[in-house]
Parts: sequence; structure tokens; C-alpha cells
Amino acid sequence: MRKYFLIVAALAALAIFVDAFFIEPYRIEVTHNSLHAAVSAPLKIALLADIHTRGIGLREKKLVRLLDAENPDVILIAGDTVGRDNDYGDVTRFLQQLRAPLGVWLVRGNWENHALPRKERALYASVGVHFLLNEVKPIRPDVWLLGVDDPSSGTPRPDPALQTVPDGVYTIALFHAPAYFDRIAGRVSLALAGHTHGGQFRIPFAPVLWLPRGSAGYLEGWYAKSGSHMYVTRGIGTSLIWARFLCRPELSIVMLQPPASGGGGEGAPAVSVGLPQVAPVDVVLQPGATQQFSVTVPCTNVSSNGLCPQGVTWKASIGAIDRVGTFTAPSTPGTGVVTATSSADPSKSGTAAIAVVSEIPVTQSCHARSANVSSLSCSLPSLATGHTLVAVVRVHGTTHVSVGAFSDTVNGTWPPVNSSSAAFSSAIGAFAGGAAFFSNTTGSSSRVSITVQFSGGTAGDELAVWDFPGQYQPDGVIPTPTTGTSGVTPVLPKAKAGDLVLAWSVMSHCFQDPSHHPPFTDISLPGTCNIDLAAEVPSVPQANITNLFETVGNNGVSGIMALSPIPVAQPSSTR
Repeated sequence: MRKYFLIVAALAALAIFVDAFFIEPYRIEVTHNSLHAAVSAPLKIALLADIHTRGIGLREKKLVRLLDAENPDVILIAGDTVGRDNDYGDVTRFLQQLRAPLGVWLVRGNWENHALPRKERALYASVGVHFLLNEVKPIRPDVWLLGVDDPSSGTPRPDPALQTVPDGVYTIALFHAPAYFDRIAGRVSLALAGHTHGGQFRIPFAPVLWLPRGSAGYLEGWYAKSGSHMYVTRGIGTSLIWARFLCRPELSIVMLQPPASGGGGEGAPAVSVGLPQVAPVDVVLQPGATQQFSVTVPCTNVSSNGLCPQGVTWKASIGAIDRVGTFTAPSTPGTGVVTATSSADPSKSGTAAIAVVSEIPVTQSCHARSANVSSLSCSLPSLATGHTLVAVVRVHGTTHVSVGAFSDTVNGTWPPVNSSSAAFSSAIGAFAGGAAFFSNTTGSSSRVSITVQFSGGTAGDELAVWDFPGQYQPDGVIPTPTTGTSGVTPVLPKAKAGDLVLAWSVMSHCFQDPSHHPPFTDISLPGTCNIDLAAEVPSVPQANITNLFETVGNNGVSGIMALSPIPVAQPSSTR
């Protein structure tokens, strides 16, 4: 009897092993969910998460076939697309297989934050995927999508983006770790998340064996709180071990249904035009420059005798655009949008953001890097009268670090009111960053040295200096820098038209590219890695200005300041 029991137990264990490692990870379950929502027309969402792709294998091929069969309006990916080997080539090869009329949209998961690719935004754009990092975009006029950095490993900052959402639109938040629902509930209509893998390895009548940090008890399926709903998908791939048991991978279909109106419409042609997709979506131009836009207007559910014209009407809120999408920037700086409206359905349009920025003049610059020192200096060949020097320093040590005084050999020590700095400690050391400026009234035809004092630097410190024509003074108090952030500056309360607004960041690792967000212009120095500077000159007064630098790592200091031009007095003549 004991021998028989051992044989049965061994066979059962073998069956579980075969199922968990070779069968269930590839048995993708398609779940269909419906939610009544304040939308103008049905919206079919395909939700993916935790793909952890290692190339186009059996699982990926099956997923693409299932997506093609479902024909969703939009595909949303809630992070962790990259696999254990951090091969973003595998990621792009998979992503370029995905198609949806309203596009494919993606946010970071913890796996992406632990191994970010270089030129992250450009990488996803190269395969037609919309990447969102604490940003909100319309996926159609009545539905806006907020993409949030992974709450468990990154820096979620939804507030600035949510402030731009028009009243009355249906807002979806896409993020990776579902614990963030406790903070976003009540501020969005619907939240979509992954991360949990549904527990991945489930035993009947037993508690869930494992949930990753950031789950907060959310496992899978629907949740509701403060008037918001959240769906947590089990995801596609695996983590820790390449196995699933009693927890099949999930392709989640969420159908948003408009409220029943009781109206007619029976017998009308079944023609639906997808939201036009305008490319490129974020454009920064100099005054008078041109940009060619393209547009795709997908059509679905066309009846046998229905028509679906592909034409669009172009409009621009600033500058000018012709009937084929050639945009000409205005002669003055400003921000606006380019809109393509479908000829078949004028209620549907796609947009692209435009920022026209003045060229930021930098006369000269210098840069220095060293380690185990208490000061850094770099020099400029000369210094013109009435110019402004801007310096940014990064200090990295093992214990306490701090930034001291800035000075130069012409003007001496710079006033403390013209500087700001901050320091903090993390698991990989202590960091400090600071920025300062000085408007000189005394020029020099000989070499000028700019120096910053600091303490505690041991692991590679860096100084960068820029020379701007014109004299400037602070426009209000310079905000205290933020620390421990992925390049998120504090909020600058205000800036006047014509101010020089400078956003800076120093990090533990090199920056991504691009390293600024419109309307800021990147003016970082070639050869620098851990210091980034972006600038803008507003054409109209602005309030609550911030900037997000795209970075590797989550250890840094970021700041922002507004400098007002000082009118230059004309010399008077005496007789």
C-alpha cells in the first residue's frame, strides 16, 4: 500500500511539474469584462502586463494571435515587458507585432526601472508604441489615459498631468503596482494594473504563497474604492520561476459601455472611424521652422455598402498648417496643438503637441570632473562685461556630503541668495547637488576660473558652467531642490514673460536621451554624464512650472529657478 501511495504521489508530482513548467505558462486565458462608463461610444481595451518577453516564442506568438482575433480598439501595457536578461531587442521585436486602431500604450514596471534602456522614449517610438511617464494623453476625445511611473520602484507624479485633463472626460490610469490604487482612487474613473501575476503558483484551499512588494493585498480582478474601479490582470509571463500553477496567464479585455440612452439608430450604417493617430506627437521647434506631420485614420466595423474616407482636415492653434500637414512655426515662442479631424467622423480627431522655443544663447561653457577632492574648478578663456554665469555641481560620497560656496576669479564669492542645493543619503551612497548664478559687471580678457567648494565627495564629482549673454536677477525665491527623485524638479510658482527658466538635475547614473520635456530645451554640455540642464524663455507669464528629466536610477537632486533680465542702463553723456 505504501509503495502504491508513493507511485501515485510521484506521478502527481510529475503531472504538476509538467503542467506548471510546460503547459500552463502557455495556456493564455482571455477574460472578458464589461463596465458601464461615461463614454460616448464603446471602447474595447486589451490589457497586458508582466510579459517578461525573451523573444518571439510560443507564448508571444499565441498572444499576438489572440489579440488579432479580439481586435481591440486600444492595447494598454501595464509594465514589466522586459525579460530576465534585460534584452530590449526582444521587447521591440515583440511590440512591433502589436496593432490597434487607437494605438499601443505602455508604462514602466519595476523591471524596466531596474534596467532602463538608453533613449527610452525613442526606443518605443521606433516601433509605434506610445510611452507614458507621469503623462496624460487623449486616446480619443472623450477618453484620456494617464500613464504613471511604477509606484513600487519609481517616482509616480500624477498631479501635474491630471491638472491638464479637461472637465467631463473619462480618465483611465495605467500603472504597474496595484497598491497605488489606494492613492489614486477617487481621482480617475478607471485604474488598470498588473504586477501580482495573480500569485503565479496557487495551491487549492491555501493562502497565496507569494505576492511582490507593491501589491498591498490586491491579487487579480475587479476592485472599487472612492468611486473608482480598478482591474488587476494576472499578466502574461512569469517571475522568480518560469512556472504557473492553477493561475493561467491572462489577456484581459475590458469593454467600456456608454450608458443606455434608449435612443434609436437601428438600420444606420455600421461605420466607425478610429481616432486619427498624428505623428510625431511631441515637437519642439525654433521660430519659423517647419515640421511635416503624418496621420493614420483606421476604420473598423465597415458595413458592406459603407464608406470610410481616409481624409482629414488639419488645424493648428499656433503658426500655420497646410492641407497636407506641413506646419510652419510662428515667429514668436509659444505652445499649442496640431489637430487632424476625420472627414468621415468630425467628432474624432487626433492631436500633436507643439512647443516653439527661442534659441537659448550660450556664449561659452566649461566642465570638470574629479574624485576625492574638496573643490572643483573649470575655466573660461575670457568673460564679457554684463554676462551671467550659471554653475551646476554634483557630489557623490559614501557618507555625509554637502555643497558650499561658488566663486570666480573676477567677481569673488557669489551671493548665497543666488544658489540652492540639497543632499540626501541612499543605499548606494550620499549625494548632493546644487546650482548657482552670478551676473558680472566686470569683464576680463584673460582666463577666468569658476570654483565650487564641497565636502564628502569620494566617488566622482562634477561641475559644469555656462556663460549666458545678459544680466539676470532671481525672479522670486529659488525653490529648494528635490532629492531622491528620477529628475523631477520642484514646482516653480511663477515666471514672467522673457524670464530665463533653468531646470537642472544631477544623478547617480547617466541621463536618458532626450533629457527634457517641451517647452524646455536641453543645453547640457557634451561629455557630461551626471549633470543635465534645460532652459526655456516663456513668451507669456507662467505658473507652477516643473520639468521631468528622463534618467537612469532613482538617486539624484533636481532644481529649478527663474531669472529675470536686468535692463542695461545706457551711458549718459555730460558736457
